[in-house]
Amino acid sequence: MVMDDILKEALETMKDINLSKARAANIKVVGVGGAGCNIIEWLYKKKIENVDLIAMNTDAVHLKSMKVDPERVKRILLGPDITKGHGAGGKPEVAEQAARESAKEIKQLLEGADLVWVVAGMGGGTGTGAAPVVAEIAQNVGALVTSFAITPFRFEGRRLQIAWEGIRRLTEFSNTTVILDNNKLFEVARGLNVQQAFALSNELVAQTVSGVVEIVTGAADINRDLADIKAIMEEGHVAAIGIGESSSENRLIEAVTRAIKHPLLDVDVKGAKGALIYITAGPDFKIDELKSLETFVKNNLDSNAYVSWGLKIREDFGEKVRVIAIVTGVKSPYIIGKDFISRKKDEYGIDKIL
Repeated sequence: MVMDDILKEALETMKDINLSKARAANIKVVGVGGAGCNIIEWLYKKKIENVDLIAMNTDAVHLKSMKVDPERVKRILLGPDITKGHGAGGKPEVAEQAARESAKEIKQLLEGADLVWVVAGMGGGTGTGAAPVVAEIAQNVGALVTSFAITPFRFEGRRLQIAWEGIRRLTEFSNTTVILDNNKLFEVARGLNVQQAFALSNELVAQTVSGVVEIVTGAADINRDLADIKAIMEEGHVAAIGIGESSSENRLIEAVTRAIKHPLLDVDVKGAKGALIYITAGPDFKIDELKSLETFVKNNLDSNAYVSWGLKIREDFGEKVRVIAIVTGVKSPYIIGKDFISRKKDEYGIDKIL
């Protein structure tokens, strides 16, 4: 009996030691240039917690005009000696030099990051030229890097070629690059005003970030964590991340389908190399419903795919099921990986975008 007490005390002590060494996942979202900073402001208004928000620009006026709490959103003026705070003048090479000038400050803010999202508009100066430098620094500090590249409308002429070169550079330092194509808004946002249309892209970024944050920070009945996300994304490289909900009879599979089928992205998961599926449901969620995941995996993913899943039961969820899905090795002209650098536009389908 005495030995049992000693063993129990020892195990509890070990648990405390392990917990004292643990740390929360360090997640950062960096908006670069005007479009990127606008999305940072959107994320701030959404009150997404457990993530650091950082805005970077060569335009001092735009940075100062952001309606954010300076304690919540860090703002950096890139290259003050080079640009004097007046912007990059639409020249990516100037923005790149500005980011290099501020590299030490950027590194200090990104140090210790586990996951970094870089968000920028392509086709202008600051986003196109500085975002790849930020992604490179994030990669060098050991973070998993996902980038969102906002592309111009087709009527913007020469900006399309500038965007193409910027995306090539950005992809070099990103595990996954998601293209938010403004032209896609003509298809999916008909009848909406301009602000509502652009909000669709902003919300895609917000859902992606909040979904991953929920996975790595929320206690669950069957837990998944940062290591699971890294295992999936580092092995499969190109990842589609989404959120779907359903209350229908086939609610789980319908929620999974909605999570991977965003109207702005056109994702094909056939032959995908891996998936992390995180389910949130009410107390009525039955073990039988998990059988539909077997069908989904069998019909869509590669036979050797790495599949991981998590489950959180919430008393307030009623009949609704929500799924956060990370699927890697997908095919889409809007989601690209490092092999994009060595391929032609028509091989990736990106010629339909730029």
